[in-house]
Amino acid sequence: MNRIIVAAGALAVLATVLLLSMAPSAAQEAEPPQRAQLVAAVDISPITKELAALRTELATLRAAVADAEGLRGDVTKATIAVQAVQKQVKELNEAFATYAKTTTPVIQALQPATHWDYRVLRSRSENVAKRLGRDGWELVTASNEWLYFKRPLRGDER
Repeated sequence: MNRIIVAAGALAVLATVLLLSMAPSAAQEAEPPQRAQLVAAVDISPITKELAALRTELATLRAAVADAEGLRGDVTKATIAVQAVQKQVKELNEAFATYAKTTTPVIQALQPATHWDYRVLRSRSENVAKRLGRDGWELVTASNEWLYFKRPLRGDER
């Protein structure tokens, strides 16, 4: 009978081992499902080149700022150039003013005198004044019921 008990115990152990090996373990059940991984290659060489250029520019700017004497010299040169331009503008303005003073009388003398045509009306009508204004007449003055207009004579009317 001991043999039967031992054989039944061995059979039970074997069945347990078989069942445990076939059934998923608790650790396996807790694992998340397998995920696929995607691998991509990205060309970052343009970004690297731009970064290198920016680093070079930054280094140049740092060197310029670090050279305070050079910076002061550049500012002094720019100030001198601006002052020279201001002086030239002042001289040009003075030359223009002199030219305008000398040429204005000559230009006025060369321009023909304006000849005027006159019209006198005994009316206070706004419509009449508007019509004459459209025709080039200018109201000079008004006295009582009289309106005085003038307009320059055209070249063919002189």
